Amino acid sequence: MYVDIGAYGRVSDGGIFGNSSMAQALETDTLKIPRPTDKGEGLCPYVIVGDDAFPLKTYLMKPYSLRNCTAQQRAFN
Repeated sequence: MYVDIGAYGRVSDGGIFGNSSMAQALETDTLKIPRPTDKGEGLCPYVIVGDDAFPLKTYLMKPYSLRNCTAQQRAFN
């Protein structure tokens, strides 16, 4: 469990996360997260799921933007 408390309200969730020790550990690959595993249709990585405010990273998955979203993308979200 990871908790980061005390940021100003004007700072975005993505900005707070980007400045956190957890984000730094993910960027430097020091959290010892298991390597991607093969599920029969290719490699499946372990990821953190964020909302639209977060940046897309190899370790961070986020939904498709709601603007110009196709029906398939809405279903995925």
